[in-house]
Amino acid sequence: MKLIFELTLPSKLDILQKVGELLENSVKNFYPNQSDVAFYLNLAVTEALSNAVKHGAKQEITVKITVENLTINIEIIDKGGKLDKNPLINNPDPYDESGRGLFIISKIVDKMEFIQTEDSTIFTLTKNLKPNSTTIN
Repeated sequence: MKLIFELTLPSKLDILQKVGELLENSVKNFYPNQSDVAFYLNLAVTEALSNAVKHGAKQEITVKITVENLTINIEIIDKGGKLDKNPLINNPDPYDESGRGLFIISKIVDKMEFIQTEDSTIFTLTKNLKPNSTTIN
């Protein structure tokens, strides 16, 4: 089984939050025992898209989600500013109002990667599901 969807949307937070919900509902439909994982993937995608809006894209963002077998791959592509060579994924202060997004995402997904091209930033998230697990790890 393979599911692919790609969306190009305006760089607006209220619209982009619906992408996380779409992913969550899709994972729940295809993997009914993975509802906790689906919830956390919604959080990771929403956070990644929020970062793209705040730090990158000014016009639009493209999201490509591929679900195949037990692997979910998410690409977030924006044509905004250049990315720092090594984005910080540290252990942030839990009381800070910002700066925790990449740390949170790193705890949810199995792999995350930034690719900087001449005109865009591609943020890839990969989550490998465990067949009979209902938890994130």
